[in-house]
Amino acid sequence: MSELPIVVEAAAREYKPQFIADYIYRLGSAFNLFYTNIPILKEKNGNIGNNIDGCKDDGVKNSRLCLTAAFRQTMYNALTIFGIKTLEKM
Repeated sequence: MSELPIVVEAAAREYKPQFIADYIYRLGSAFNLFYTNIPILKEKNGNIGNNIDGCKDDGVKNSRLCLTAAFRQTMYNALTIFGIKTLEKM
């Protein structure tokens, strides 16, 4: 997810918006694989990780929820570049 600024800069520099489209596809595919194979809401809390953007450090479940929130924000930012509106919830 940290690649977005680098991808946007490269796309602007080389006039190739497809770099951003490819990034969106790769990010979505990676998150889909994560979401399919890793339980997020069913995980029991254990003590791991760091405090990330206001997410409490009270376990695996919250760490995975924070990762999911970071994905959502990154995908929103990337799609907004193309003027694509996203759903707030499904």
